[in-house]
Amino acid sequence: MICRAFLTLLISSLLVAAGYGTSLVLIPLPELVARSDAIVAATVSEQFSNSCTITVSEIVLGAAPHEISVSHPYNKGIHGIFFLVQGKDQLDLVYPAALVLPEKLQYVRSLVKIRSSPRQYLTDPKLASTPEFLEMLGYLLRDREALDGISRQTAMNHLRASLGASDPKAVIATIGALRNLDRKDSEAVLPLLQHPDLDVRLDAIRYVGWAQDQVATAPLCKMLDGLKGGNSQEALEIGAALVKIGDSTAVPSLEQAIKRNVFGGTSGALAWLGNEASFEVLLEAVTQRESLNALDAVMDVLSRSNKPVEAWMKEPRWESSIGLTHKQDWINWWQENKADFKIIKTAKEAYGTE
Repeated sequence: MICRAFLTLLISSLLVAAGYGTSLVLIPLPELVARSDAIVAATVSEQFSNSCTITVSEIVLGAAPHEISVSHPYNKGIHGIFFLVQGKDQLDLVYPAALVLPEKLQYVRSLVKIRSSPRQYLTDPKLASTPEFLEMLGYLLRDREALDGISRQTAMNHLRASLGASDPKAVIATIGALRNLDRKDSEAVLPLLQHPDLDVRLDAIRYVGWAQDQVATAPLCKMLDGLKGGNSQEALEIGAALVKIGDSTAVPSLEQAIKRNVFGGTSGALAWLGNEASFEVLLEAVTQRESLNALDAVMDVLSRSNKPVEAWMKEPRWESSIGLTHKQDWINWWQENKADFKIIKTAKEAYGTE
């Protein structure tokens, strides 16, 4: 199923090593700043089983007492920046692990400055185009209709114009801000699929996949048609986007990509969107080119078909002495079953989710 193809990528994007003997959920600093009622530089002075006490050395935002009890057992002696929200009775962490290293203090101060007067930044041509402001703008107005005299529509107009910024980091920040404002505007983002910067292209692919607008299918397929053989990050992201969009008109382009040995996300997307002919394309990649990516997709398409999965299909797939196992079994099986092989389930019916 396609979710297997992206499992490693998903896990790696959720966790980051903090160097403090624990793993922290990777929350963007602008989001932490936007959501906090108070931000402090502090040191853990006491540690308990489910909490700790922090002693504040600097208040960066809001108001806070000298000592605060927070509901996470950080090790005694740890120093860092804590992001807090006001609860019913006291301050606590905005997220279960809202702590960053002290080296980020200057950056946090700059984000707090943006939060304190976003209109000043918006009306300054130089400041309004910085990646920091563009990213903060999306978080600051995510749950609001207006802030500091800036309406949600004014913010979206500014972000749309900023998609043409010369700084790739500013463009990436703008794409993220549009998503935070739940602005699905694929037509504005589609030109970025041809951007010279790879990271911009990848973020644009993710955005149009998130927007689930079929207007993006043809441009994504054109982009896929230009990729050479091998597993690339672009192929992975294009495949994921096409699955989210769910447009079967992408099938011919996906089949041609498999024939050019462009795997990664393409084989998973073809398993999700493909038909009986797609199964044969994938099977040929298994039996003639020994593609394990294609074999995963073959098994997924098989689960959508009128044919049962046989015991030998579940056996070990690779042996160092002979390579991919059961190649001839697959060839024989297809000769026997091709005539009445039918896809009888949609991908959602077979797999449940992407």
